[in-house]
Formats: sequence, structure tokens, C-alpha cells
Amino acid sequence: QLAEELADLFQLQLDPMANQYETQQRAQQQSTDQQIDEMAERLRELAKRLLAQQDRQRNARGQQQSGGSGSGMRSLADEMEQAARQLEQLRREQERQGQQRQDLADAEQRLRQAADATRRAAANNTTGGAQTQQALQSLQEAQRLLQQSQSANAGQTVRDLERQAGELVKQQRDLASQVQGLDSAGAQRDDRMKQIAQGKDDLKGKVAELEQGLQNQARQSLSSNQRDTARKLQEAAGTIRDQMTREKIECSKGAMTSGAEYSKPIESEIGSNLD
Repeated sequence: QLAEELADLFQLQLDPMANQYETQQRAQQQSTDQQIDEMAERLRELAKRLLAQQDRQRNARGQQQSGGSGSGMRSLADEMEQAARQLEQLRREQERQGQQRQDLADAEQRLRQAADATRRAAANNTTGGAQTQQALQSLQEAQRLLQQSQSANAGQTVRDLERQAGELVKQQRDLASQVQGLDSAGAQRDDRMKQIAQGKDDLKGKVAELEQGLQNQARQSLSSNQRDTARKLQEAAGTIRDQMTREKIECSKGAMTSGAEYSKPIESEIGSNLD
């Protein structure tokens, strides 16, 4: 009996540590995804400005005016180089966490190529020439690589969210089974109730994390123009909120003090909400 109690105590201490690590990992991945989304949007804006610079140069030539586009092109090249450095920093951070991100390395290389071509175009005053086209192609390729990366990451994140949801279902079934065993716990009933209450607090926290994760991924999917995926994720987060799952878990802590039969309906409802 003592060995079992010590094992239970060790598991209670271990579970929060594991949960904290998983929460930190998810937060870091969400931060990385957001930075990549912002970078992809920034590259879209740079491509638009490069095209606008081309149009201004063509108009100036048509009106037989002097070019004067060198400074604007050099400014664009500086911004491309700065974006490449930010991608390099993000890639190195990912590598320190044990993730090899060849996609970021490739996008960084394309950005540096775009910056070099833009500088050559500025130096030669050939905004509408082959060097500008090369810069535009490299810039668009970097953007495509980031979007492709985000689509793949979104798919993995959705699978991770599905896995989280499945784990919550299992955790609730285990808690419901423990509640049903309270009536026969005898002198251990109070201690068992404390353990179950801790488990319910943990479950409630994980449900909140799942809801937040669904909302975050919905926003990221929407920014990547994955509207159908975003809609489904928003609906899933809305279901958790509308069914008041977290509130029911909190209520069930009080219900179990009245006995297993009194607790059975709400435990069943929580399980149904999570399933």
C-alpha cells in the first residue's frame, strides 16, 4: 500500500513537469509560426514595392526623364538583407532546439540573392532589366518557400491538436473511473478525492490550452488563406467554449463529494463534450 501511495505521489509531481514542458514547446512553436507568417507578408510587400519601382522607371523612360531610382532600389536591397538576417536568426534558434530547418535556410539564401541582384540593378541603373527580374524571382521563391513551410507546419499542428484532444478524452475517462471508485475507498476516500481534484484541475488547464491552440491555429490558417481549415478550427474552439467544458469540470469537483451516483451524469457529459 505504501509503495502504491509513493508511486501516486511521484506521478502527481511528474505530470505537472511534463505538462509544463509541452506547454513551453507549443508556445515556442506558435511564436515561430507567427514570425514566419509575418516574414511571408513582409516579402509580399517587398515584391510589390519592387514591381512599383519597375513601373516608375518605365514611366520615367517613356517621358525621357532621368532615372533616379538607385536610392529606392538600394533601400529595398537593404530591407531584403535585413529580412535574410532575421530568417538566419530564426533558423539558428530552431537548430538550438534540435530542429533542422532547411526550408528557412533556402528562403534565407533566396533573399540574399534577391538583395544582391537588386543592388546590381541599382548600381547599373537598370530597374527594368534582367537583374531586377532575377531579384523579383528570388524574392517570390523565398516567399513560396515560407508559405509551403507554413502549410506543412499547419498540418502537423492540427495533428498535434487532435492528439491533445484524444489524450483529454482518455484522461477524463480515467478520472470518471476514479470518481466511481470513491464509494468503496473507505478511509482513503479523502486522499483519493484530493488526488482526483488535482487531476481535474490539470484537465481543466489542458482544455484551456487546447481551446487557445485551436484559436491560434485558426488565425494562422486564415493568414495563410486556408479558409476551410480556419473555419473548422474556429468551430472546434467555439464548441469547447459554448459547451462550457471547463466550467463543468470545475463543477464536477463539488459533485463528487455527494457520491458516485450523483457524479455520474456530469462526468458522462464532460466525456461526451471532449469526445
